[in-house]
Amino acid sequence: MLKLVGFLLTIVSVIGGYYLGDGSMSALWQPAFILIVVGGTAGSFFSSTPSDVLNITWKYLSQAIMGKRRNQEDYERLLQLLYDLFQTDRRKGRQALEEHIEEPENSNLFQESGFLSSKRLVTYICDNLRITILGQNSAPELEALLEAELAAFEAEQMQSVQALRRAVDSAPGFGIVASVLGVIIAMSSVSGPIDVLGMAVAGSMVGTMLGMLSGYGILTPMMNLVTHAIRDEIMLFESVKASLVANCGGRHSLVAVDAGRRVLYSGVQPSFVELERKLQRVAA
Repeated sequence: MLKLVGFLLTIVSVIGGYYLGDGSMSALWQPAFILIVVGGTAGSFFSSTPSDVLNITWKYLSQAIMGKRRNQEDYERLLQLLYDLFQTDRRKGRQALEEHIEEPENSNLFQESGFLSSKRLVTYICDNLRITILGQNSAPELEALLEAELAAFEAEQMQSVQALRRAVDSAPGFGIVASVLGVIIAMSSVSGPIDVLGMAVAGSMVGTMLGMLSGYGILTPMMNLVTHAIRDEIMLFESVKASLVANCGGRHSLVAVDAGRRVLYSGVQPSFVELERKLQRVAA
């Protein structure tokens, strides 16, 4: 809701300021220049962005616009899942743990966590738990592997931000194109009535305004929303990484998931006492 208010405030402030300055509202309605700016920017974005990056962009953008950001409950559920997996290994043995990570879609632990739809995260957890079961890597070696995989994932997801940044840069450019075309139209009417020429020149300036407004007033906030959504997702992986490394180092299950808790941002980070109580309550 707040995001929608922000977008509306931006547009109303610009258009309202123009109106209060005795601007003619009819002069702003330039369908031809709107088509040039919006169509040109969209065409440039789609033609320069691979389909997989488009899918990533749409996923995070739709989540952000709909207000489906990761919250503290999501991170607590993740820590609960990791704790249960670590405890399964300690209490029931590695064969019991393998049953959960070999077929996570049939695991009651993964089903209850609600993360089965996040296939990349589930794969990240299961693959690296397999490594710990094999026992071929020390904690520092496991940390290096996890960090390399996480870096690749982050680079892949951030391609969507780079694509939106190119759209931000291109929108003002297409605004200038629209303005130049408007000047060409105005010059072709130079022999006509002065009021017609004046409207044509004013209309050409609308193209520049539309390009700047769409680039910095609409696309830039969208790019920032996607950036925040990606950071929320990456923080899940960072929490898993810290917990797995601590577990590989022989730490108690509670201490291991606390390592994952510590890397969370303060706005979504439960306290140690809150986490401990939640884990004990679920275990009971």
